[in-house]
Parts: sequence; structure tokens; C-alpha cells
Amino acid sequence: DPLAVVALVVVFAVVATACGLLVGSFARDPDQAASVMTPVAVAMGMLGGCMWPLEVVPPVMRAIGHLTPHAWAMDGWIDVLTAGAGVPDIAVPLAVLAAFAVVVGTTATLRLRHALTS
Repeated sequence: DPLAVVALVVVFAVVATACGLLVGSFARDPDQAASVMTPVAVAMGMLGGCMWPLEVVPPVMRAIGHLTPHAWAMDGWIDVLTAGAGVPDIAVPLAVLAAFAVVVGTTATLRLRHALTS
């Protein structure tokens, strides 16, 4: 379903943008932000099942992986790509990703406001 693909891309892009803003709010310069964000993104990708399926890891690692937005995005992608799922079928991963976007985005906004006014 093309609409499901667009929904996943847009919601995950908003999460990634919010994460970038949050890291940027703590970094002193772009090099510092990049040096922090790259290993964090790779680690979250590994935990979230972007480099191997979460079905091959123990249940505790699967649960830890779902603390990252990557795992929820991968759940949505797997459903869309293997089962032809539509937006209603991936509503839970989309909702969790949207919640990540709101929480991280709000935190980044508050942090940036503090950093810019101090």
C-alpha cells in the first residue's frame, strides 16, 4: 500500500528530525553532534532490528529493541513489505512512532529554548 509506505517514511523522518534536534541542543558544534549521533544511531539500528531480524534474538533483547523507534519502524516495514499491509494494519507502529516524535520533539524544543535563552 503506497499510503502505508508514505506514512512510515514521514513519521520516522519526524522522529529522526526530533532526535537530531535533541542531540544538536546539547552539542557545542556540528562535529560534536555528528560524533555522538552516528554511533547512537548505529546502536539503535542494531537493537531495533535494522541489521538483523529481531526474531533471531532472545525475547529480552526483542523487548529492549522495542525501546527504540527503529524496532517499531521495522515492524511496520515488515508488515507492509511482506504482507501488503495498509495504514490500518500498521496503526500500532505508526502510533508508537508518533509518540516517540512528540516526546523527543517536545524535549528537544524545551532544551533548545533553554539553550538559546541562557
